[in-house]
Amino acid sequence: MGTLLIFLFIFGLFAWGIWRLLRLTRDTVGGNSPLKVRRVYQVSKRGYFMGFYGIMGFISIAQGIAFLLVIDYMGTPFY
Repeated sequence: MGTLLIFLFIFGLFAWGIWRLLRLTRDTVGGNSPLKVRRVYQVSKRGYFMGFYGIMGFISIAQGIAFLLVIDYMGTPFY
């Protein structure tokens, strides 16, 4: 009985995985392909600049300006 349960469990997982792969293929090939479906995203200005990349860009620019000011103040580059 234990062997039957293990057999059903292993092949049940395998069948579930195949079923999921077939469903994924149905949604990614043909008319439902992400390359054929047109999507339009609307992002506000605040949402664009306050996102992760906007904040990291601002921090990078501020840090670069700070380094330039420190180099100018000290008179020698950091070597």
